Amino acid sequence: MTKEHLGRRIAQAMIVVFIFQIFGRFGGFVVRTLVYREFGTGEGLITLDAYFFAESTIIWALFVIFDKFIMPTFLPLFSSERDTEGDEAAWKFANSFVNILLLVLAGVATVCMIWVPDLVHVIAYQWTVDYPETAARAIQFARIMVPAFFLIALSSFTNAMLISRKQFAYATAGQGVFRFLQAFLFIIAFRVIGAHALWVALAFLIASPARLGTHVVGLRSELRNYRPAIPYWREILPAALRWLAQLAVVVVAVVGLGWIFRDRLMPSGVGRLLFRPLIRQADGEHMFVVGMRGRFVYLGIFSAVAFLALRGFISWLKTQRLADKTLMQRLYLLAYPVLMGELVVRIRDVVQDGYATHFEEGLFGAIRYARSVGELPMAIIPLALSLAMFPYLCDMFTQKDMGGLAETVGHALKMIAMFFLPLTVITVILRRPVIELLGGEIDQRVLHATALALALYSLSFVFYASEMVLMQTFFSLQNTWVPTLIGACASLAQVGFLYFLFRAMGNAEAADGSAFLGVGAPFVVVALAYPVSRMAKNLVLGTVLHAKLRLFHWRDVAVFLPKVAVVSALTGVAAWAAWQGIQVLPPTRLLRFVRLGVPSLVAFATFVAALFGLRLMGWSIAEFDIIIAWVRHTGWAKIRERFGGGGGET
Repeated sequence: MTKEHLGRRIAQAMIVVFIFQIFGRFGGFVVRTLVYREFGTGEGLITLDAYFFAESTIIWALFVIFDKFIMPTFLPLFSSERDTEGDEAAWKFANSFVNILLLVLAGVATVCMIWVPDLVHVIAYQWTVDYPETAARAIQFARIMVPAFFLIALSSFTNAMLISRKQFAYATAGQGVFRFLQAFLFIIAFRVIGAHALWVALAFLIASPARLGTHVVGLRSELRNYRPAIPYWREILPAALRWLAQLAVVVVAVVGLGWIFRDRLMPSGVGRLLFRPLIRQADGEHMFVVGMRGRFVYLGIFSAVAFLALRGFISWLKTQRLADKTLMQRLYLLAYPVLMGELVVRIRDVVQDGYATHFEEGLFGAIRYARSVGELPMAIIPLALSLAMFPYLCDMFTQKDMGGLAETVGHALKMIAMFFLPLTVITVILRRPVIELLGGEIDQRVLHATALALALYSLSFVFYASEMVLMQTFFSLQNTWVPTLIGACASLAQVGFLYFLFRAMGNAEAADGSAFLGVGAPFVVVALAYPVSRMAKNLVLGTVLHAKLRLFHWRDVAVFLPKVAVVSALTGVAAWAAWQGIQVLPPTRLLRFVRLGVPSLVAFATFVAALFGLRLMGWSIAEFDIIIAWVRHTGWAKIRERFGGGGGET
């Protein structure tokens, strides 16, 4: 396959993924926007915070662990096994993987259903003190959504199967069917019937089988290969039983010692060090925010995670040293670092969400919704590009074409910078009209907080978009431990950033709407922690990958960056000037489209004109030339052929 042919294949796959990604991601965005508009004022703020907490902090966080784990571990090995040993051997591996996954998901869902109240009380401890109704509703919503977690997490496996066969349409359409069905049920429940607030969670539950069902339709010709068995059980079972026995001994011993010395485990001394997430300071005294049962649940979880991390690391080192590795051992070498990295990342998100519960009602939802708005463009173009590239990057690695792999990734990263740096500038300038249009008649305090959080989040656009390509590149190289280690360090740094700055800024209750930037410095710290962490992580990721593959020539970068800076500056000036001229119009329902639409169109026209202007002056951006050449080849050439205009350009 020539480089030109490979580029066209990736571009065609990206278009397919892009179209269905819009469908899927826009569906999720529509759901969150409906919730934001419906419950963005008055008593509805309780439901707003509770829904975003239950869906994002608990259910979606668990789902993402499995989703991020399955793709880089299962897909490369399944593809390799299929290419080298044939379909029968590949499905032997797939059946083992999916049936073990079913058992694990059932166990996690059961434990989560039992311990949801403890999770909410530990993470959102401030709600249990100041807003107990919000905490109670979050528990209700989470328990309703737990069965949905099982189905959507299982669909991550079917998604990987579809992508391995390059069936991108079904893979990405499943999310859209799920989310649009949820949006439809939400509209019927609240706009037509006027149902109880619990239907915001019931709509999520009822719609959840749609993603898996769509994937099953795409895999219908492959289902005959599925068997409800674990072909590799002889290799897996002894190690699994040994680990479970050791885990049971450790957990029982730790919890037993905790019970024996329970009178000494006070919120001071050793107890303060061990139970730090469960202890808060009030009136100069330290106290537990949960009862005795909650403390022992925490102790059991803490000891289990610590044992699995340490025991897993020792086994990983031993397996790494083996000269000849079985397929299951290769799977473990990929799986352990990814899983540990995802656990650290999810703990980071949970800690950040815990700090966000310190604020007034509605501000937790403001931060979460701002992140949803910011993630929409990130989850369409960069994700489509990275998913389309991944199987081809795997093929190039298998064929030892490291030069082609580096060139492909380098162009992708520069294209991302070319589009997302101007988008960052536009988002910062037009943050308020964006939220005014999406939020409708919501509380003005919540609107201001959401707009500010969106502006702060947008600072990570280029880095967040680049991360998707960088991570897929590492995974295609079958290297999971380097990005995992870097991600874990960045996550721990973010937790430290939150802890020390949050304490330095004083009590979060000071964020009463009249302090720093109208929301208080603690709110700004929480909203800014994620972008800062993303920037640091991806600068290190890019540097490490460049050292391995030489993605860029520094002379090209020195020419590229000033050009992109000029384009971004011109785009930002145009957006700001148009906004200054149009904001005299009142933000009524009809004029909100005008207040956002006019500056956006002016900015887009300026962006395109700046790119063409540089091209006419002989200072064109190479990645823009690639896009033009691709459009000519796939679009204009075919139009000319159809209407008798000749063969067109190749």
